[in-house]
Amino acid sequence: MASIKKTKIADGAGGVKKISKHQLRSKVDELDKIAKQLVKRDLELSQVREKQEAQMVEMDRIAKMLVRRDFELLQANETLRELDSAKSQFVSIAAHQLRTPLSGIKWLFKMLLAGDYGDLNSDQKEVVERGYQMVIRMISLVSDLLDVARIESGKIEYHFQKMDIAEIVAGLAQEQEKIIKKEGANVLLGITGACGPLFADVDKDRLSMALRNLLDNAVKYSRAGGVVNISVAREEAFAMIEIKDGGIGISESDIPKLFGKFFRGENASGGQLSGTGLGLFIAKSIVGAHDGTLTVESKLGQGSSFVIKLPLDRPQGPSSISNMLYVQ
Repeated sequence: MASIKKTKIADGAGGVKKISKHQLRSKVDELDKIAKQLVKRDLELSQVREKQEAQMVEMDRIAKMLVRRDFELLQANETLRELDSAKSQFVSIAAHQLRTPLSGIKWLFKMLLAGDYGDLNSDQKEVVERGYQMVIRMISLVSDLLDVARIESGKIEYHFQKMDIAEIVAGLAQEQEKIIKKEGANVLLGITGACGPLFADVDKDRLSMALRNLLDNAVKYSRAGGVVNISVAREEAFAMIEIKDGGIGISESDIPKLFGKFFRGENASGGQLSGTGLGLFIAKSIVGAHDGTLTVESKLGQGSSFVIKLPLDRPQGPSSISNMLYVQ
């Protein structure tokens, strides 16, 4: 029987331990395997480092590109601001230049209708009346354009003072009733006032303008024989004004765009009703300058409800300037 060759190696205690050649080979193979694993792991780590370095180079390139794009966007935005300011200035100047001759034409038509230049026959009177109404609409459009230009340029000045919201709304309702009777519109106006005075810090003229736009729309888009309801109430720390009609309504897809400039719903623009699409933009801007909100709920063919909420405890100040460029 062949003998197994022994090899002497030092043990951990300083002695000598004998192991076989087979055991030594096994140890060598194990160390070789570990060495190969370490080489493989080192290669993988090297590949990971190379990949990370490539990613860092790419990220640096992207970062530089983003910085450049950001700078370009800033320049483009500044250019757009300048163009927008120039546009607003142009609209303001053009509107001012238009309003004076239009006012002169309006008074000429009025004098003709009053008979200051002699009596008119029925056909002549009808033509002059039609011209007079067209001029009135043009003056209204010019006024809206001026208001929008002032809003965009931040040049509308507000003078706030404590006022009774219920009294303001009641006065506007009476004014609207006279207009309805004068124009022969077949619409009823109902008003529910607050229980007693409801004071808030507002600019009466500006708030009245916003409410007048909403009331005009409610009457305009109501069906013959319809009813427009106006209610004033206190809701916690807010004065709430609701103008509700049973008119043609607004489609769900149009509601998000409703307060944009020059926007008119398909059911409104496709009919015979005139409008500029600026009234709601102006109203929302004015309400926003009062730290309030203007919201709408509507269903196509079932009418609309516009709700203004104004804070009752708004910090009082003599005046403020609206710098709202855009309203969502």
